[in-house]
Amino acid sequence: MIRGSNLRKIRRQKRSYLIPNIAIFVSGIVALGVGLVFPVSKEYVEHIDVPSKVIATYTLNLREGEEIDGSFTIRGFVEKIGFYIKDPEGNRIYDAGTVEGQGKFRIVAENSGFYTLYFDNSLSNFDKSIYLQYHAHINELELAKFCSILLGLLCIISTTIYLSWFHIRKAQHK
Repeated sequence: MIRGSNLRKIRRQKRSYLIPNIAIFVSGIVALGVGLVFPVSKEYVEHIDVPSKVIATYTLNLREGEEIDGSFTIRGFVEKIGFYIKDPEGNRIYDAGTVEGQGKFRIVAENSGFYTLYFDNSLSNFDKSIYLQYHAHINELELAKFCSILLGLLCIISTTIYLSWFHIRKAQHK
């Protein structure tokens, strides 16, 4: 028969094993949740006024490997504009020619540096408004998301295994 003081000691030992494991389990669920909800891209929206007879620019500072997916809408009396992109060395890496109404583009930065979008309104007698929208895909965030999910799963699995082992050992000692 177990006496009162020994029973309290056993309950205290049981709590001392369970509390840290429950904390690890909850931390795993939080890490998993953060990993599943964490965004890996950021959206930007810009408005650019392009007067007649002018080439307007918009510059993006990109790191090597960073990806940009974008689109733009042209508003004005005549909704046409020339569009091209240059890399940090000044090379044209994309040339859409004359775009009417809406345009799309994609940049995968081969080198870190400033990539410039050119909105060429130099041949027009009418002002234009450009509504630019783009998503920056951040590779480091993909790694952070993966690590968070992995950490969460490891915490949940290891805690589940330990608690199962703890209950098996407890049943064997009865």
